[in-house]
This record gives sequence, C-alpha cells and structure tokens, in this order.
Amino acid sequence: MKDSAKPNSAHPRFHDKRQGKRIQTSSRISVRRPHVIKFGGTSLADASCIERVIEIIGRERRCSDVVVVVSAMSGVTDMLVKAAQLAEAQEPVRSGKILEEVRARHESAMKGVIPPGTRRSRIRREIRDLCRQGEEYCARANATRNFTAARRDAILSIGERLSARLLAAALEARQIASEPVDATEIVITDGNHGSAAPHLGATRARCEGRLRPLLRRKIIPIVTGFIGATPEGAITTLGRNSSDLSATLVGGALDANEVTIWTDVSGVMTADPKVVANARVVPEISYDEAAALARFGAKVLHPKTLSPLQSGGVSLRIRSTFETDRPGTKITPTVRAEGRVKAVAAMNEIVTVIGTLNNRGEIISRVLKALGNAGVKAIASVEKLSEHAVSFVVAPEDVSVAQNAIHEELQLNAAVPSCPRDCVRENGAPSSRLIRSDYQAGYQENAQVGAERGLMRRRIVAHCAQPRC
Repeated sequence: MKDSAKPNSAHPRFHDKRQGKRIQTSSRISVRRPHVIKFGGTSLADASCIERVIEIIGRERRCSDVVVVVSAMSGVTDMLVKAAQLAEAQEPVRSGKILEEVRARHESAMKGVIPPGTRRSRIRREIRDLCRQGEEYCARANATRNFTAARRDAILSIGERLSARLLAAALEARQIASEPVDATEIVITDGNHGSAAPHLGATRARCEGRLRPLLRRKIIPIVTGFIGATPEGAITTLGRNSSDLSATLVGGALDANEVTIWTDVSGVMTADPKVVANARVVPEISYDEAAALARFGAKVLHPKTLSPLQSGGVSLRIRSTFETDRPGTKITPTVRAEGRVKAVAAMNEIVTVIGTLNNRGEIISRVLKALGNAGVKAIASVEKLSEHAVSFVVAPEDVSVAQNAIHEELQLNAAVPSCPRDCVRENGAPSSRLIRSDYQAGYQENAQVGAERGLMRRRIVAHCAQPRC
C-alpha cells in the first residue's frame, strides 16, 4: 500500500486509522490490525453455547483478521482447584474422579459440535490425553508428598487447554481454518506461580512470531487465556479471572484494532443490577473511569485488564454472548462526555461515584442531599483516592439504599446515545446494518423518516471514532 504522506521518521510504526492498518515505515509492508475476541466460561459452557460462539466468530472474520482467546468452560477451573486441593491432601482417588468428570463434560460438548468421524476421534484423544496429564500431576504430588505452586498451576492450566482444542476442532468442522495455541508459547511471565506478572516485551515478540504467521495464512489462532510460562518453560497462571488480561496482552502485542470481551453481561453497568433495578449499560467509558470502577467494586473487569492496551490506545469492548444485537460498552483512551457521572459502585461500606468529575463540588452536594433524603448518613466523603471518583462511607446496612438514592439523583438510568458495535462504512457512509443497530442503541425514529434518518446518521457517524471494517 503506497502512502502519500511521509511518516514521522522518529517513529518506526504509525497507525493509519482510516484503513485499519499498521504500517512498518522501514519496509513499507502493511499489516492488518487484527480484532482480538475473548470468550468467558459461560460463553463456552456447553454445546449450544459453543455454537453461538462459532456464529460470532464467523461474523467477525468477515470484517477483519481474528484472534480468539478462551477461558475454561464455566465451572471447570473450580473443579480443577478442588482436584488440586485433594491432591495436596493426599487423596488421589477423589482428585482422579473430578478429572474424569471434566473429561466427560468436554466429551459431551464435543458430541454436540463435532460430527462423528476422524476429527471427533482426534479431539477425543486430545481431551483424554490432557485429563490424563492432570491425573499424572496429582499422582506425582501424592507420590512425592510435595505439592508445589508450580504443580498447582500445571493442573489449573488444563481447563483452558481443553476449551481451546474443542473450539478449534468445532471451527474446523465448519470449514473455518483455526489452530489451538497454548499461551505458554506466547505469554512470558515471571515465576510467581498463581499470580504471575507478564513480561510485555517478550510477550510481544512471541505473539508476533507465533500468531502473525497464522493470521497471514488466514488461520484463526485459538489462544488459551489465564496461563503463561516462564522463560524456562514452566507453566504459570496469571491469577483467577485473568483471561481478560490474556486477551488484552495479545491485543496490545499485536496492535489490535480492538479487543472485545464476550461474556454473560451486556457491558459495564451504571450500578450493580442486583441492587439497582433500573441500572443500564454505560455505552462508552474511558480507560481511567473503567479502572476506577474495577478498583472500587465493579466486577466486570479484572483490575489489570486495561494496562497492556494503554500504550497503543487500543479500545476494549464488553458485550454479551447472549445478546449479540446489543453494542455493549466501549472503553476508550479518552473521555467523550466530560463532567458526566458514569456509574456508582460499592465495596464493603464505601459507595463511590465514578466519572470525569469536573464539577466535583456540585456532585458531592447533590449526593449528600440525596443520601439525607433517603435517611442515609454519610459518615465521611473521600475525594482524593482518584480524580475519577469520589467515595462516601455509609453504614453497612445502608449501602443498597445509598446506591439507589445516588443512582436516581444523578439520573444514571437516563438513556445516552451509543455507538453501535457493528458500525460499518460503505463508500464513506453508514451501512444499512448501522441504521438497524441504531434502534438497539436506544434511538427512536418517528414518522418524519427522511429528515430524522439523515440527522441520526450524521450523529452516529460523528460518534464512531473508528470503523470496524
């Protein structure tokens, strides 16, 4: 691809956002920026869920190169934790029974997504080999009476390795070229087993060397989340619920166009929907605001998730596997709605308002008044923990009432226009898919179709920072 503009010679890489490309200025070889998509355990829970995941991957690959990151099937990591505990307690028979249950569950899903034949026979062997590995790890711990953190990580790694192989085989059965990739090949970490820290430079180099050639051959890598390896090759884990971090590590390493986390929630919510009945999805939020939410009690994101994306300015999106028509929440480097409160979160007896709080004094005054009207006494307010948050300490029994009062006072249930996930430009204009998905974002069109549709298109195009394909 020829580029008429001369790149800044001080920067060996620069991004052409219009074309969704990364350009190597030294060689003039353009490389497509892939879309990294991650599926959580509930998205892979059984055969019907895996079918839904395959449909999503099929749609995404039509727009861009795709890298998939997977968690273990829902509940499997908990089963493996139990097996490891039993192995440590010198109960190899009981730990073996759990691994047998893990095997049976994956074989059941396999029968639902892979037709009989050579491919099914191969993946059955792989499932059994991995479960047998787990049994051997447990048996070795029993024989040596030495259960180490490294051995525990090896046992826990089996869940993601199983789901990656199962999904790759299911895609191949539908003529979609894919290959399972153990993250031990590409995510390099320190030796802190159970909560290993990734080495970003080494991980970037490994991702380029292992994943980029697959993408060039139009093969979808199916990467295991949660796990990595030391430079010497010992299996490590990044910590529980850290598969989101795995996805952003890969996305940052490959300069992804976007990272999407497909999960069982519709996005970042204005409050915990179990506490605040009319909580809604926040359409867009900044890195800093999302990090504050994670710090102060929201459970959608692992606190470390955003860090690998920040240097490259890669956006992160959270969507629901079970509501694929909804655009979810887009997490971006910059703030689009300054001065707006985005959400309220709670952790223990601390209730926190999160957003870009330019009018902090006014917000504190309104919150204190709302709490007083609801009969809640704020024991203290804390302003200096974060520039994107202000916290209020209340009695433990008042936390739920406080969240509802703040949510109502700050009108967090009010609809905010969002950028639909599958915004697609056709000759510079939004496609019919964009207009259809516009309804899902909360817009409404009345009888004056012509004028209103034109306005609606202009508003959405202005709001979309970057086209998907």
